[in-house]
Amino acid sequence: DLHSFPTRRSSDLWISILYAQVLAVIGCWFYHRVGGLDVGTAWFSSAIGTASEIVNMAHRHGTRADHVATVHSVRVLLVVALVPFGVQWLGGDASHLRGAARDVHWGSLLPLMAGSLVSVWFFLRVRLPNAWLLGALLFVAAVNLLQLLPHTDLPRWRSEEHTSELQSPG
Repeated sequence: DLHSFPTRRSSDLWISILYAQVLAVIGCWFYHRVGGLDVGTAWFSSAIGTASEIVNMAHRHGTRADHVATVHSVRVLLVVALVPFGVQWLGGDASHLRGAARDVHWGSLLPLMAGSLVSVWFFLRVRLPNAWLLGALLFVAAVNLLQLLPHTDLPRWRSEEHTSELQSPG
């Protein structure tokens, strides 16, 4: 129910934000004390968010952006490599997480693409950070949260299954 969203989920959101900040402070302390990084570099290395933008912020604030980039690259590598293995090893089945939409709805896909570009343009115009990621992401998230358009799949020529079919011999 969309009307109960702010009251039902806002406490979960605030708990998640607090949890992320606590993890960032613990990570900052760890990188500073154990890793020997200066406090600024340690803070940006432990920050949770888009790695590319965090590296840009670290550079703007005069910290060691190369260390920040390395830490975030290793974090992404570990998550991408270990989480799927861990889920499968523990007997988990993530097949139900595949997208529910299996048909392309051009009446949804084209407005999503156009609105994403307008949102990116706006982010660039007002000089908000990471416009190409956050602009499009926030627009698509808002459209889906408010259920303004039906869900759509990507066109078959763009989908993972079709790409693997093209690459397999025979």
